[in-house]
Amino acid sequence: MKKIWIILSAVIITIFAGVIMTHTDEDNSIYEPDYFTKLGLSYKKYQYEYKYETMIKELGEPAKTDEHDHYVKYIYPGLVFRYEINNSLVQDRDGNYDYSVSPAATNVKITTETYRFGKHNIGVGSTREEVEKAYRKSIFKIVEEDSSGFRDGGSNDEQWVEYYFDKNNRVLAVELGLTR
Repeated sequence: MKKIWIILSAVIITIFAGVIMTHTDEDNSIYEPDYFTKLGLSYKKYQYEYKYETMIKELGEPAKTDEHDHYVKYIYPGLVFRYEINNSLVQDRDGNYDYSVSPAATNVKITTETYRFGKHNIGVGSTREEVEKAYRKSIFKIVEEDSSGFRDGGSNDEQWVEYYFDKNNRVLAVELGLTR
């Protein structure tokens, strides 16, 4: 009878430990649950949409604007927002036609050491090794010579983060996806 209790206790402990480990693995699959709040930006979960009007309200006028054929970059110290240009013509108040800029940013690039993410404080200046270790449980990764990208979380609705490296394998910039 004593052996049965020992075996039964061992089985219960094993099952309990397995449940705890599985639960912990799921929780650890997300390295940083809220990148945008760390940047001081507002957004709604699963709606990574940062509107031009919100950007101006929260950050003021950009220090520089960099216009290209298919996109516009609004540059702040340490942050670069990219807005795509729509392919449809829009008529302004004076009757002039112009291509319109998308109302929501497609991404933001971080170029300063000010912003750090997760328990390992990953950001500009971190090593490639530190980044790879922090995102080892990411469900989707793209690793290239000069960058590593990760889907942070369990589905396509989660945040996309990409780290760009310099020749010494240190993070030069971090880019966050702001739209799905």
